Amino acid sequence: MMAAALQTNFQVLFERAPGLYLVLDPHFFILAATDNYLRATMTRRENVVGQHLFDVLTDNPHDANANSTDNLRASLERALREHIPDPMAVQKYYIRRPTGEFEERYWNPINIPIVGADGHVEYIIHCIEDVTEFVRSKKSGEENGNVVDAEEVMQREILTRAEQLSTTNQQLKLANEELALRTAELSNTLQTMQTFTYSIAHDLRAPLRALTSFSGLVLDEYKDKLDDTGKDFLNRIKAAARQMDRLVSDLLAYGQLTHVEVTAVPISLDSAVTRVLRDLDAELSARHAEVEVQRPLPTVIGNIVLLNQVLVNLIDNALKFVPPDKTPHIVINVKYHENRLRLCISDNGIGIAPVYHTKIFDLFARLHKPSEYSGTGIGLALVKKAMERMMGKVGVESIPGQGSCFWLEFRSAR
Repeated sequence: MMAAALQTNFQVLFERAPGLYLVLDPHFFILAATDNYLRATMTRRENVVGQHLFDVLTDNPHDANANSTDNLRASLERALREHIPDPMAVQKYYIRRPTGEFEERYWNPINIPIVGADGHVEYIIHCIEDVTEFVRSKKSGEENGNVVDAEEVMQREILTRAEQLSTTNQQLKLANEELALRTAELSNTLQTMQTFTYSIAHDLRAPLRALTSFSGLVLDEYKDKLDDTGKDFLNRIKAAARQMDRLVSDLLAYGQLTHVEVTAVPISLDSAVTRVLRDLDAELSARHAEVEVQRPLPTVIGNIVLLNQVLVNLIDNALKFVPPDKTPHIVINVKYHENRLRLCISDNGIGIAPVYHTKIFDLFARLHKPSEYSGTGIGLALVKKAMERMMGKVGVESIPGQGSCFWLEFRSAR
């Protein structure tokens, strides 16, 4: 709860910062944007965050001389390569209005790389100084012959901008100091919580294993002395202990996802799917499952460990929720939804009613009794959390009795 509160506070602090700022990842995907940037570009946060910068910021197609995006890309690449801030000359950008028309703006950007402890750039802060009025005043003075007046306007504008920049920098410095302090406190808290969680998990799993082992021994050693009712009781104890052990294991895996460091890199979906299908070969063969992979699959931005967890959970579910008298048929392919890439895993299982399409991703959500279909109710919650950590999304399209299609929405690699 403390970690979530701190994260929310710093997110609000950044979003309300008095400037035009974006936070980018090393692949130039937008991670955060200030309110002032959204107002200046006439956009909404949900249409910007998670998108590639050059899908959001484009040149005017009607201006043959427009080159601001090329200049910006070159500056970002220099900042990535050299690990130092890269200031740019004044650039002419075109902001698309909600009506579809372009509005001319003049911006003075600087791209600041944030280098992690491992020496790699983790983020880039894209800072913008809007000098549109300054440039227009200069042009107006030159066109009217009032060069002296225009010069005075320029000087006043420069002084005003310098004062604003100094104030903003001081505010950012104080915010960074506060952030460093809170981050250290949060790190200590998370470390304590992690140690406590593992300790509790170990203490819980030890007696569960004992229950499983000793109930199994009783069944083996005293089976001739037990009637059917006694054997049934012991089998129930074994099954309950195993279910509890799986539940503790799944809870640990889910808890790790909330604070484990996630490094996003380009990943071949072809290779990832092949690897997971190979790992699940025994389960697939046992059910005589038919698996159709519509290749080639593209490369996406993600984390290979989290992606493996996601694929294993979804393919295992595609097997699990097919009636025993039916041969499982799984189709893995890629579709595009509103220009966003989705990896789809479809099955011919029992399906899910529309009213549960969102609920099934909640922690401990179960639509069936454990006696009907095994599981802990954590698998799909883990899938959702893993996709969120990779800045992706997950959803389902399903009709009862007609199977399900679980889709994973990724950032495509460029």
